[in-house]
Amino acid sequence: MLSRNRSLLVRTLVTVLLTGCSCSAYTPSAHDRGVGQPCVSTVECRLGLACTASECQPTRSTPAGSGCLLTLDCADGLYCGASRTCESSSVEVEGGDCNTAADCESGLVCSLEGFGGRCREAGVRDIHEACASQPECLAGLTCTLRPGT
Repeated sequence: MLSRNRSLLVRTLVTVLLTGCSCSAYTPSAHDRGVGQPCVSTVECRLGLACTASECQPTRSTPAGSGCLLTLDCADGLYCGASRTCESSSVEVEGGDCNTAADCESGLVCSLEGFGGRCREAGVRDIHEACASQPECLAGLTCTLRPGT
């Protein structure tokens, strides 16, 4: 079973470790500002973000079962699952073994290291920002080949 889970993890990570942080459930418009971008009002920020201290920032307020783009959209103890809804996260701490982000505590990602996964701190790259590996992206996003590349 462990071998099968590792094989699945390896295949999944190889598939997603290409060129851009993405969320297939959302395509921001030119006017939607992402995490860390300057703003004057929350209406300038994309869905799920608020203008805080003149920057668009995640609110960590979305309850379990509700839609999300990033893990930071979800309330504490939750992560943004594959179905793009906030789900209960596990309790594996940084450096612990994992097969998917669901195995890690909220805010961590499952990073391929050697022949297995380890829970690691998520990156800072937002939707459509360039990436070379999964851990560079904000938790809840995947590093994927962009259309046309």
